[in-house]
Amino acid sequence: MFSDLISLFIEAVSSLGYLGLFIIMFSIGSWAPVPWEPVLLAAGASKLNPLLSCLVCSLASSLGAMLDYLLGLRLRGVRLILNYCSTYWFKKAEAWIAEQGPLACIAARAIPYVPYKTFSLVSGLLRIPFISYTVSTIAGTTVRCCILIIPGRVFSAYRMGLTSLILVSLAVSALLQLWNHRIKGL
Repeated sequence: MFSDLISLFIEAVSSLGYLGLFIIMFSIGSWAPVPWEPVLLAAGASKLNPLLSCLVCSLASSLGAMLDYLLGLRLRGVRLILNYCSTYWFKKAEAWIAEQGPLACIAARAIPYVPYKTFSLVSGLLRIPFISYTVSTIAGTTVRCCILIIPGRVFSAYRMGLTSLILVSLAVSALLQLWNHRIKGL
């Protein structure tokens, strides 16, 4: 059953093509509360070229992140951002960016399941130089896309392995969302 659903999901990603993948990843990179991991795994398993998929996903997600950066920079609306992000992650991002600068942006984008949107907004609030932010965001996003697209391609021949990988990525995303909601008031 799950294997059939995953096959449909992979076919949907294939049929959307690179433009559809770009739109999805731009949305995820900026405002959509959807985890990247299943989308990138499916992109790797799809009929699309994995290297071109990685390039498209990296560019789209980075552009979405730049939109969040500009939102943090222009609005300087801490109340708006605190409603969007948990206070816990906001404080963590603020401390990490103040200490590490652009390296924090690379890590937030490269490590799966880190709340990268918070880091984008806080980078704008802290006025990290745009060029440094952009370069570090593209670098981290490219690493993350490759980390997830390549296993999607490798496991595409093994539907049960791919199904398990995507289901585990969804489960981890759901658990982290529950955890984030639980600590939102901290």
